[in-house]
Amino acid sequence: MAFPLTAACSGQNNSTDWGSLPHAGYHWDGCAEPFFEGWYSRVTLPGDPPISFAFMYAIDPKRGGMAQVLGPEEELHWRTFPNPRRFWASSTHLALGHSGIPGPGCRGLQDPFTFFQRTASGYQYTARLNQGILPDPVRGEAIRWLYRIQLCSAYGIPPRATMGAWSYLPIFEPGWQILMSHGLASGWVEWRGRRFEFEQAPAYAEKNWGQSFPRRWFWIQCNAFPNHSGLSLTCAGAERQVLTRPEEVALISLHGGGSQPFLEWRPGQARLTWQVDPWGSWQVRGVVQEFHLWIGWPDLPSPGMDPVKPREPPWPHT
Repeated sequence: MAFPLTAACSGQNNSTDWGSLPHAGYHWDGCAEPFFEGWYSRVTLPGDPPISFAFMYAIDPKRGGMAQVLGPEEELHWRTFPNPRRFWASSTHLALGHSGIPGPGCRGLQDPFTFFQRTASGYQYTARLNQGILPDPVRGEAIRWLYRIQLCSAYGIPPRATMGAWSYLPIFEPGWQILMSHGLASGWVEWRGRRFEFEQAPAYAEKNWGQSFPRRWFWIQCNAFPNHSGLSLTCAGAERQVLTRPEEVALISLHGGGSQPFLEWRPGQARLTWQVDPWGSWQVRGVVQEFHLWIGWPDLPSPGMDPVKPREPPWPHT
């Protein structure tokens, strides 16, 4: 399919007000039922091979929170924050943080220039900033990061809810929203004795929330294509809860430049089929009007072939 591309951050919607993004605010309303909310932010550094850092933040309002950083060679570093009272978040826009060690200013957004002086363990994350420090008692050092973010594309043009208007009601479990399909990050990460500095590196962000997590799910995302700056592909599928019954659902979205800056294959509007093994093999196909998209690993079938043979249910048997 034709999908002309332009340079990253072409200006189509990078003036979007982050506060107006759908589902950007913290969703917990004080309910007594179990609840979680999680945020995912990733930056990909150019290279051969490229290096990605993924930052994952989560909160259970009753039990506390966690921060995880996935770095080079898929090494994972994480710390828990057992006191939920040291967590803060805005209900109207993307802004949150958590401090694991008591100190002045442990709640609310801090000055990035003095954050590391006032915080021995914690993070703060907004639409334009990602900063944190997680100690590593085994190695006797801390992992630290600080980078600024420029939004290029949210979800849709103009931005809209990833799973449609029904996602504003407590019908689907969990909720899911792509906050930034593509952005540019500039800053640094100190990781295991190395300092990685980057300028305008591809960045991505999403979140989920609710009272339960999918029993089965798959997720694919890339916005660091070497020859297609600014292109962002996100694909996800899950067995989610819809009121009292389970439902299998999937979605594909493609952001880029040119005459078709946003394409979407979503439930009720497109035909989606998929076959996903537990590890190492997956194929997804989306068809909507004249647009056909195939995604596969390790081998991508030719366009003249049907790449997916749906199963009942369309998940691998274990």
